[in-house]
Amino acid sequence: MNDSMSAILMTQLFDVTSDAIIIVDANQTIIRFNRGAERIFGYSSTEITGKPLTVLLPMRFASLHGDHIRTFAASDDHARAMGDRRSIFGLRKNNTEFPAAAGISKLSHADGPVFAVILRDVTDQRQLENEARTLSILNAVAAERSRLARDLHDAVTQSLFSANLMAEVLPLVWKTDPQQALTQIQDIKQLTRSALAEMRALLLELRPTAIMDAHLSDLLGQLAEATHSRSGIDVTVEADERKQLPGKVHVSFYRIAQEALHNVSKHSKARSANIQLSLLPRSARMLIHDNGRGFEYNGIGATHLGLRIMHERATEVGAKLQIESVANQGTDVLVDWSES
Repeated sequence: MNDSMSAILMTQLFDVTSDAIIIVDANQTIIRFNRGAERIFGYSSTEITGKPLTVLLPMRFASLHGDHIRTFAASDDHARAMGDRRSIFGLRKNNTEFPAAAGISKLSHADGPVFAVILRDVTDQRQLENEARTLSILNAVAAERSRLARDLHDAVTQSLFSANLMAEVLPLVWKTDPQQALTQIQDIKQLTRSALAEMRALLLELRPTAIMDAHLSDLLGQLAEATHSRSGIDVTVEADERKQLPGKVHVSFYRIAQEALHNVSKHSKARSANIQLSLLPRSARMLIHDNGRGFEYNGIGATHLGLRIMHERATEVGAKLQIESVANQGTDVLVDWSES
């Protein structure tokens, strides 16, 4: 293919592509403006040619973009994506902004090097991403509401229903067997205490800021009480709390304890469990031990969702999580964190 044919082909491609192609000289003055750029920016080629490239940029990006092109010109790169570290935006003729994806290339020219900026309007793409993100959040909220409703029904409602039935027959029992009635009163107290513990735990889930505001030892105490009310497992908490953890670490420790105690209630067949918490000036450690049946632990598998969640929460805050389990001797969950 001769040079003439190549030039014709390049001109056709320049004109028919739907992306904006903007050619600028070494001074960042626009020298060519294709039809895609006319459609995206709203300027005609005639009125924009000879103008500085900054006309097409929001003012807050103008100097940064100029520095980017100068750095690129001085480099050995022939092409480079733009906006790798931050979002970039274009400015239409009607003064509205739009998100964009762009790249820049060096071209040879008789009068010296020129630069081709290839830009795509990603407004629709961003809108779809935002809608997908919003839908994901709404689904997560709906799932969380369903879980809370299920917990409310399974624990609180059933406890209160049982306590109400026992209270209704209590006068009759008292007349025939006072000793049995006293035992029944203790059962009612235990059921209402169980419902109260569950309600406190559920209220924490409904008010995330409450988790941030409370001492970790108090939160662990509430988890221990809720676990006992739910499964009958005695859970003790021993805490040496000399400081408040950073927010994300604080929440991570709470969530790991929550997941660990959930596993104890559901799988361990344990009679008791113990939580040891040590919050020192520059480090923190939490050990959760149960005396249940244990399990064979060979790392995080696809079927161990709870274990994977705990590991992810630890990793997010730079903590180390270790799990050791021995058949018929129980399980230890150890979390270590230190300031970097």
